[in-house]
Amino acid sequence: MIVFIGVFLVTCYVGTLGLLFSPRFRTTYVVFSGALVPDLSMRDVLVALLLLHAGPLLVWIGYESVMRYLPRRRLAHAQEAETPLWLPRVVFLATVGAAAYSLVRADAWRSLLAWADYNSYVHARLRMFDTLTFFEFVNVYTLVPLSAGYLILSDGRRRVAAGALAIVLAIQYPLAQRKVMLISVLLIACAIYLYRYAGWAPRQSVRSRQQIAWLAGGPLVLYAAYLGLTLMTVLGPGSGAFKNLTADSQRARRAPLDIPRLGDAAAVSFRIDESAIARIQSNRVLSVSLYVLLSPLTRTSVAAVTYPVVFPNVRPYYRVDVGLDVLGLGAMPDDNLLIYSVLWPEHERGAIGAPFQVALYSQGGLWLACLGSLLVGLGLALAWRPFRDLDRPTAIGSLYGALIIVLAAFLAIDSIRNSLIVSYGMAWGLVALGFIGAAARHWSRADPLPAFQRAK
Repeated sequence: MIVFIGVFLVTCYVGTLGLLFSPRFRTTYVVFSGALVPDLSMRDVLVALLLLHAGPLLVWIGYESVMRYLPRRRLAHAQEAETPLWLPRVVFLATVGAAAYSLVRADAWRSLLAWADYNSYVHARLRMFDTLTFFEFVNVYTLVPLSAGYLILSDGRRRVAAGALAIVLAIQYPLAQRKVMLISVLLIACAIYLYRYAGWAPRQSVRSRQQIAWLAGGPLVLYAAYLGLTLMTVLGPGSGAFKNLTADSQRARRAPLDIPRLGDAAAVSFRIDESAIARIQSNRVLSVSLYVLLSPLTRTSVAAVTYPVVFPNVRPYYRVDVGLDVLGLGAMPDDNLLIYSVLWPEHERGAIGAPFQVALYSQGGLWLACLGSLLVGLGLALAWRPFRDLDRPTAIGSLYGALIIVLAAFLAIDSIRNSLIVSYGMAWGLVALGFIGAAARHWSRADPLPAFQRAK
């Protein structure tokens, strides 16, 4: 819950309040992003504020109702020595080998210099989307960092940890996606933290300095990494706004929605004058600095204020998404594509994330968003309880806990469906852990050596 609320505050809550109540913040965002944010009526503002506050509150209520009223158990930990030491190495090499093949097939070397220019950066990402298959993305996004975490926890040596992390980042760098690299670091760091300090009888005693270093220093390191990766794409002398490559791209665009202009009747207007644009763009250093610093605050906030405008007045609600399209029944909602086309109608394609309760709003309104928020809190608590009750988590148990933490972070910036079953969804990591755990149990039973000899 701490991770969910923290990510939600940084990526949505603060930015949404700024967009709704600060004209200067709105002007700065529109100039930097080039988004055509529609005007908001008073009804749109109220819906956005209700989603902003009711969603996290109901998640917390659902979570606490499980944690407080279900009895706590103490589960004995499994024997670490029973895990064969060669298994993590084989799993890591297999996932890395498959990822390397995918990158070679996609000519990933062409993306190495794309980070120096924002336009090239975006097109490198689109080229990867067009080349790699769904399960190749699953491997690169989730299985490679998961297997690296398994190797790091099973081996325990720092040089192995540094090498495995470097390989993960080197593989994901050509994808031209900051979020993927940061999430991989977060997953591995959470697994290490849980492996050391979690449980009724943790491996290492909890000290205040260590807690401060992990819980405060960790997010600061991730934020610094985000700033560095962002600066790479915007500091180049030729870096500019994203542009389509060809005229064919223009013909492939989604038909624009007919969103009424409210004019003076708007409660919040995103119209800006030319003098404001010239004033902001006159100082490049200041503009770039503001863009980088504000970028995390507006990752999902602009979508949070646009959904109430589009649904249901301009576009009717989608049907409730229960994932039946995976079985060939119906189609998945494309609200993230639709909202992107509203904000950037000149772009060939793109998607924008929104907190899960905002995405649920597009499938039935406020009642569904509130009910879904309560159920998400219940689900997170039920998923976390088995880990919380462990005496001392094993390597696989720590990776399971890390996947649940990353799932909570995803729910703060994306829909339930995307957080679980798209190519970067955590469900694939949970399935992979199930297979790894089964293999570990099988080979440990087949090993005739005593446990103390295997540990040695």
